[in-house]
Order: sequence, then structure tokens, then C-alpha cells
Amino acid sequence: MTELMVRTADGVELYVRDLGEGEAVVIPLACWCEEFEALAAGRRVALYDPRGRGRSSTVAPAQVSFENDIADLDAVREALGLERMSVIGWSYFGGVAARYAMLHPERVRRLVWVGGTPVRGGEFMKAVQAEVTARLRQTDGALMEQIASGAPVTPDLIRRYWEAFSKVRSGDVKPPWPLQRSRPAQHPNERPERIFPLVTRAMQTLGDWDWREEAGRITAAVLLIDGGADILPEQAMAEWAAALPNSETVLLEGVGHFPAYEAPERFFPILEAFLSRG
Repeated sequence: MTELMVRTADGVELYVRDLGEGEAVVIPLACWCEEFEALAAGRRVALYDPRGRGRSSTVAPAQVSFENDIADLDAVREALGLERMSVIGWSYFGGVAARYAMLHPERVRRLVWVGGTPVRGGEFMKAVQAEVTARLRQTDGALMEQIASGAPVTPDLIRRYWEAFSKVRSGDVKPPWPLQRSRPAQHPNERPERIFPLVTRAMQTLGDWDWREEAGRITAAVLLIDGGADILPEQAMAEWAAALPNSETVLLEGVGHFPAYEAPERFFPILEAFLSRG
């Protein structure tokens, strides 16, 4: 294993962990994705922390944007000397990986989208937010009333929200997940009060996106995988699949937004089989 820091064009340092040898797989969000190191048996796996996350540079929200996250993925690719790579993007970074594959199709061999950003925003994202809010009210109604009342946004309030959010995005197995290896909370950048402003800013810079036509630029083999208990997973995967008719879809019943933690014994064999094809 090699650890290095990659410096971006605007001076941000990105932490990278590089393991194994062979066909390269690059995965954003190293501090949340240590479980993915298992894929390094027989291939090269590089995990990195995006700007402001994990062991990468602490940044102000103004330094975060969807476009910067795409550029940072390419900076990691270039620093590692990769002409082509497979990319696995989980959650928001599923959108980063997919958009990168649209803009640079010649650089992406395989693309894995795990419970990622939908192919379009607008009305679809309104439906997602409505479902999240409904689940949060069921899980912690007092918290949601406190937020609605205009209570000061304190670190304690954000932590409570994050705990509730994690539960409503999970399936049958709720946090703390017994098989979870990653411990992102050990990094100051991963405190909820630091994460939320960055994630909010990144999503704001997406605007009202719609990639349904541009998705056709992707030439990589694509796997779309999500948990059946996530927020509108079947609809999100169906829209991506319609835009990518040669993609494969897998829905893991009883699993939510965190399949690497909730059901690793089901999730990783699917990834391994997809990545191992000739």
C-alpha cells in the first residue's frame, strides 16, 4: 500500500491510498470506503478523500463544487499515471463518477453507480426530499419540529439530524453496523457540522441538472446497484437504465443506502463479478 497527497490546480491536497496491482479501480471517499479495499486482490485499487473530507485538506464551502469534484477525480487519475480506469461512485459521488464518464468516456473502462445521484434533478429531487422528510418525522418528530421552529443550527442539532438521517436511509440493519470497518468519525473533517455545509454547497452547484441525453456519451460498462430500502431506488435506477440501455441493475432487498456496511456479504460478490469480466 502507498499513501500520497495529490495537489490540485487550486492548491488543495487530496489524500490517496493506492493498493494492489493490475487493472485500476478508483473510488472517491476513502474514509468511508475502507471495505472496498477487498477488491484489491488481483487489481489495483486507489481510494481518495475528496476536498474537505477525510484526510484531505480542510476547505471552506466556497471551495467545493460539483465541477471541482470532477476535476479532482481527474487530478487523482493523472497523478497515478492512469490512461483508463474503472470508477466506483457511492451516494453523491455516484453522480461525480457518472458525469466524469460522460465528459471523459475514453478514460473510463467500467462505471459502478451505488445509490448515487439521480440522472436528473427537478421534480425527482423534490420527491426524494419529501420522502426523506416523511421518514425523518416518523423517526424523530421532535427533532424535525425543532428544526422547523427555526432553532439555532448547533453542532449538537446537526449530529442529531445525522444520526436520524443514517437510520432512515438504512434497511433492515440499522447503525451502528456490526460489520462496518470504516471509521470516518476519527477524522475531524468528517464531523457532521463540517460535512453538511460541504454537501449542501456541492448539491447547490449542481443546479437543476438533467443528464438523460448526455448519458449516452458513456461508453463504459455500467453497473447500477442500490438497496431496496433506500429513497426511491427503483425509480432512480430505472431512469438511469433508460438513459443507459446497456447497463445492468441490481436491487438489494432489505438494504438501504449503505450496502457496504449493511450487507457486505451480498454487495461485494456482485462488484467482484462485474469488475472481473473480460
